Amino acid sequence: MGTQAKKRALLAVLLVGAMLFCTIFSLITRADDSLPTLYCNDEVWYKATIVPLRIYHSVYVPISVFEQLEGVTVTIYERNNTAMISRSDTLYISFDFTRNSASVKENERFYLMTYTEGGERYVPLVTTCEYLDLQCETHTSVLDGSISARICDGKQTKTFAELLRRYNPAALDGKTEPPETTAPSQPIDPVSSALFLTVDGLGDGTRIPALLDLLEDFDVKAAFFVTPKELEEKENLVLSLLAGGHTLGFLVEKSGAADALAEANERLMERFKQTTRLYRLQGDEDAEGIHADLRKQGYAHCGWHLDLGITEDSVRQALIDFRRAVKAEGHLVLRAQPDGFNTVGYLREFFLSAQGKRSFSPVTFAYYAAAA
Repeated sequence: MGTQAKKRALLAVLLVGAMLFCTIFSLITRADDSLPTLYCNDEVWYKATIVPLRIYHSVYVPISVFEQLEGVTVTIYERNNTAMISRSDTLYISFDFTRNSASVKENERFYLMTYTEGGERYVPLVTTCEYLDLQCETHTSVLDGSISARICDGKQTKTFAELLRRYNPAALDGKTEPPETTAPSQPIDPVSSALFLTVDGLGDGTRIPALLDLLEDFDVKAAFFVTPKELEEKENLVLSLLAGGHTLGFLVEKSGAADALAEANERLMERFKQTTRLYRLQGDEDAEGIHADLRKQGYAHCGWHLDLGITEDSVRQALIDFRRAVKAEGHLVLRAQPDGFNTVGYLREFFLSAQGKRSFSPVTFAYYAAAA
């Protein structure tokens, strides 16, 4: 047999071996699947190979799963890469998968991360269900860390635990533990255990670029609360915040807060085609009545637990308190001011102190409304 013939024969053997390996590996992998992963009411979604995703500690599901619910319509507009899910004239949400934004009524658009994988468009489970007045539940398997999610419209007769137990009790009860070296990391609950970073104002603007570089280095998404004046005068800085995937909120005076928020949202829509429902008041004292009125209008007041302040002593004390609090349960909101004492340098210490203990999550309207 010639040299070329020997090479072809060897290549054929290797290809057959590779195919056998892939087949065996596939069977082993399928055998390890612990649970179906998507449910509507009491039924398993028919696309068994499509699974929920966890992105920034939030569960995402394919938009087409909502089609299984009676009375829910999903419309995809391929031309401009948008989609709408609707239950009625008042219960609907539309998504722009190119711009990572959503809207719930005419001219009311806000930043909302979406995702596309394997031809499926994914949307955040909790936020979508909130706007459609649907219930949702999630479960993480103790066997392999896979996520199961259920969407309900009120017609379900079984609890989620009963439904999961039908398919694999061990994945629900933890009777079989994986080896320690392959144990999945425990996801952090974005409501009960996440860290949130917020920044009040843009200051004189000179430190914002360095702050954005630091946030990018640590993959931290912050919520920046800008004043209506800053929105007017520092448009390029606001654009850089949005381009970096950060959340925008408004910092307004207590007097005339509702009108100020409405006007600021109008300008935000004109310039950046989105709005925000997150806000803070300048001088929060004795403002409970204002907060109550704004909540009725759909706004979410973003408070804080630890304040860096603007002096060296206040920042150092906040770091001490943060290192203690980061080991405890409960969500934690850290407030910084760009023109405070060495804000960028000290924030690096905050991020390093959190590594391996807690993770920073993006602040969105849905996150904060749930956390609050």
